Amino acid sequence: MQRNASSLILTIIKYMLKAIATINNQPLNNQSLLYETDFYAWTQTQVELMKHGNLNALDIANLMEEIQSLGKQQKQELRNRLVQGG
Repeated sequence: MQRNASSLILTIIKYMLKAIATINNQPLNNQSLLYETDFYAWTQTQVELMKHGNLNALDIANLMEEIQSLGKQQKQELRNRLVQGG
């Protein structure tokens, strides 16, 4: 029963994301959908695509966002450590 409910919720989320993307005139591809619904699976998919040299299939927009976010997080952590140590 729980598996069916989870599957239904996931299906609803997919349709909602597609509808939002359509409203924003941005096509939602499978990579973007995976990014929105299962981040861990998305990361593993991106790694596999890179390993196999399938760079055209990468979710470039979300990869850039994640790399930028990681850089900001690291910078903030460094600032915090410098402030605490000073």
